[in-house]
Amino acid sequence: MSRDCDSNISESSSGRRVCLVALPKPFIGETADLQETALKSWQEIDGLDILLVGNESDLATIPEGYDVKTRFISPVEDHRRDSVLPYFSQVLDTVPAESDYDTIVYLNADIVLPRDFVDRLQLSEVHRECGRGFLITGRRIEMQEGVSFARGSDFYPFLSENMNSWNVGRFDHMDYFVFKRGIFSELPPLIVGRGAYDNALVAYCLRGRVPVIDASEGLPVIHPFHGHGHQKGGKKEVYDGNDAMLNRKRHDIIHSPPTLFEAGLILGEKGLRRNRWRGGILRRWEAALRYVYKLKLLSYALRVPARLLDLEMSAEEKEQRRITGKYYEMLQRISAG
Repeated sequence: MSRDCDSNISESSSGRRVCLVALPKPFIGETADLQETALKSWQEIDGLDILLVGNESDLATIPEGYDVKTRFISPVEDHRRDSVLPYFSQVLDTVPAESDYDTIVYLNADIVLPRDFVDRLQLSEVHRECGRGFLITGRRIEMQEGVSFARGSDFYPFLSENMNSWNVGRFDHMDYFVFKRGIFSELPPLIVGRGAYDNALVAYCLRGRVPVIDASEGLPVIHPFHGHGHQKGGKKEVYDGNDAMLNRKRHDIIHSPPTLFEAGLILGEKGLRRNRWRGGILRRWEAALRYVYKLKLLSYALRVPARLLDLEMSAEEKEQRRITGKYYEMLQRISAG
């Protein structure tokens, strides 16, 4: 059953737990079905506590029967904005300071996760190698129109049975973020759920030399097909509207925003390894100059030849084929085992 906003987040007596935080839309129409399907998948994951954040009217639409915690939150008054979405820092502030969560997951409320999600994060190794902090993110599997993950379905058999109905998403589409608590304590204002908020999180970590980890190849997650009819202005408003432009300006990522190609580490099924120039050497140098060494103008000198040679798109096509192949191998192994 859905609990009210005064409920305490539970803690595991056996050690630290993982807190999943999401900002759902009202559970109405198609959105309700997609979010309930995702929520059902989250509840099947061991070692995961779920915290849903939003205003009182939105949270009141959560259906009965889900063991979740809730926190009310309101957007900051800002004359430059016309939306009702909060800042990322506000969302994180809803996780109780006295709780024992060392790892937080923030993700879009319609993302379907496999039951072994926490196991695939390999948090013991990640904490050991990146003890001061880390950010794990990755690509998504995008379902084609007309094919839906049925609530309660088995994750891997579903993907196996619908091999021709999904594809690996783009390198700049990141819908889940796993991070050590506290790394975003100085994050500038960032509007969640709008264009460039994912790039901004990566940029912040690169500038602070917090390891960014791409978990795409070992951690499949499902993004359902949906329209943007719930949003006034549709898809263009989400990705290019006023809030999206504020995100880009405040985090200085109007040009060449960082993506998964800038991740310094890759998390596969066999653990962590270094990212060896994936995305092209010019792209890597450009990102290092701009975000690590703070030489933005010099980094622009590398952007021109990289774009003229179209290195990014060729690297993207190669990476999509590689990740797709990894998923096919994973599904065959799971089916056979």
